[in-house]
Amino acid sequence: MLRNILPPPHMYIALILIFTSSTYSQTHWKKTNGPTGGFMRSVVKGPDNKVISGSQDGRIFYSDNNGETWHKADNVFVRNIVDFVYCDDGSILAATASNGGVQRSTDGGQTWFYAALGNENVWAIEKDPFGHLYAGTRSAEHIWKSTDNGYNWLISHYVSGNNDVNDLEYNSITGTMFSANDQYLYRSTDFGENWEFLSNGIGEADAITDITFDKNGNIYAGSQEAGGAIYLSTDNGDSWTNMDTSQTFGDIINVGLDDILAVENYLLVATHSGVAKSTDMGQSWEFITNGLRSLDIIDFAYDSTSNTIYVANQRGGIFISTDYGDSWQLKSNGLNASFSRYLSFDRSETLYAASFLNGVHRSSDYGETWELVVDGITEFTQISVFATKDDYVITGTEDGYFISTNRGDNWQQGAGFAGQTVYKIEEDLNGNWYFAIWGGVFYRSTDKGISWLNKINEFVFSIAVDSSGNIYAGTNSGRIYKSTDNGENWFYSDNGLTTGSTIMDIEVSPSGRVIYAGTYGNGIFKSENEGEYWVDASHGGLEQKAVFAIGVRNDKEIFASIFEEDEIYYTESGGGNWLLVSQGMYEIETRAFEVDGEGYVYAGTKESVWRTKTNTIITDIETEEYLTPENFYLSQNYPNPFNPSTTISYSISEPSYVTLKVYDILGNEVTTLVNEEKPAGSYEVEFSAEGGDAYKLASGIYIYRLTSGIFTASKKLILLK
Repeated sequence: MLRNILPPPHMYIALILIFTSSTYSQTHWKKTNGPTGGFMRSVVKGPDNKVISGSQDGRIFYSDNNGETWHKADNVFVRNIVDFVYCDDGSILAATASNGGVQRSTDGGQTWFYAALGNENVWAIEKDPFGHLYAGTRSAEHIWKSTDNGYNWLISHYVSGNNDVNDLEYNSITGTMFSANDQYLYRSTDFGENWEFLSNGIGEADAITDITFDKNGNIYAGSQEAGGAIYLSTDNGDSWTNMDTSQTFGDIINVGLDDILAVENYLLVATHSGVAKSTDMGQSWEFITNGLRSLDIIDFAYDSTSNTIYVANQRGGIFISTDYGDSWQLKSNGLNASFSRYLSFDRSETLYAASFLNGVHRSSDYGETWELVVDGITEFTQISVFATKDDYVITGTEDGYFISTNRGDNWQQGAGFAGQTVYKIEEDLNGNWYFAIWGGVFYRSTDKGISWLNKINEFVFSIAVDSSGNIYAGTNSGRIYKSTDNGENWFYSDNGLTTGSTIMDIEVSPSGRVIYAGTYGNGIFKSENEGEYWVDASHGGLEQKAVFAIGVRNDKEIFASIFEEDEIYYTESGGGNWLLVSQGMYEIETRAFEVDGEGYVYAGTKESVWRTKTNTIITDIETEEYLTPENFYLSQNYPNPFNPSTTISYSISEPSYVTLKVYDILGNEVTTLVNEEKPAGSYEVEFSAEGGDAYKLASGIYIYRLTSGIFTASKKLILLK
């Protein structure tokens, strides 16, 4: 949902001089620094010293500096990247578990293309010392083998019954390949020509998910039975004993077990509750959560040259440890695998992003930095987030909702709606809450979620409240309901709308004078009389488009995203003459817009949260604007925190002598940025912490102060080196 938290700070009278016609449009969108992380399924440290990680939603990232910064790979068109292997010819293969077969990269993970085994769910891929490759599948329960770096494959083994292959590992000490399956464990001592079923002591263990070997060749097989069990073999798999981890793992319900790592004299297990570590090779255990912002651990990778352990995490992204798992550091800079489905500002202009499978993130500096805030959340299928005017934050999931009363620091589960998807959340002017349930009905609470009443027996897809307190609910059937009595009674208010098209979003302009409704397949409509009548505003670009989300900067400047397309359109005339303004953005599928008090528009996308200032749009008629503000205004610097430079914007409504100075926290003047007569207008000035011979600032809080005539304003800026 898009709202102005503060009254629009810049009220402009614009004189527009038209110079030349042009046939293109352009934006100045900037990707914010998050939310980072995402559902990372796999991680590997290669012989080329790169770290590569794959995500649940089909993105691959690579790092050239041990995870300090990440870059997104190109041409990845499949989901669920679960394993990697380096071939002898220098190429890299990725196993994909969503019918994508095997993908290949020949440039160190930067670009990828289809390699082989199309339509197979490949869950494991491994290489033996002779360069032979093995791929285990779940779709057909095959083990495939390739002797030419993965260009051609033959079936090496077929397992009958419901017996998916979960992991393949080669024991270099004994020269044996092992296959972990849903019910059985197999081994091959002749490079996959023959496979032997192992039963002594392990039998039909439930869901054997992973195998690893210690430095002595002992084998550890992890099973998900009874919440997590580990079997040990000291004779190359001839016999097995259950290490009886129930005394440790049984303390945490459904601890899960996704990966095992044996390094030096330690054994580490990836669980849904953090990293379980044993210092005596499995005799006793402790759970390590130090530094793990999210506890769902999926995969390990170990770099012996730097003694670094990497973990792929379900929400936080990638963490590393250099002390055998005792402590962890988040390393997800640039790793943007978080799909931001909904955005909401609170009264202090903290921005919250609901990310599917990645929880809730917040930013207190306009997207410059983001923090994962999930303490108390137990369901991570985030669909929506909403900050109320009395400082509640609510996030809706596919299994109810969670409430925070301290800006997301802690959460508790809300009453009711178990098993239901809380799709949209809204609050009216009297503080009543409204929930739209996916595929269900529409509810209101007058007591902050303690009790709920069904108000509309239809699938409500969108909700909005105007400045008069009227409430609008758009339905899956293409109707719009309206309430003028705080949600007590509802009636149709959709004259002029094209019927039958889902109302995907409803947004109200900050002035409250204009309401916009996005439809599935019939573009966008608007009403200037509180929904009494609607007119088509799609002409000039949005005809027959499925408008999923709408961003309203003011009565005239509108953004619209198209459902399941990488397209954002913009108009500056309140509808009509829509221009495509998402050039330079990629894989966005924008699901939400939000606006801050400075007029910056934020887009929640599949790739990240982006932002733009609407007056940076260059339309199809190239223009230059001379802006005269009606008020004085000093903007918050951006970025903030900053290093080493930041931009300060200000506006003055009449000619005056202007000074703009920076002070340290003790009041000592650092520098003067402006000290001259200025005509009325809007200005930007850059401030650098590197002042040459004059000054060089340390990290800390500084003050900048604008004086223009009788107008004075001050704001804080933060230097963070």
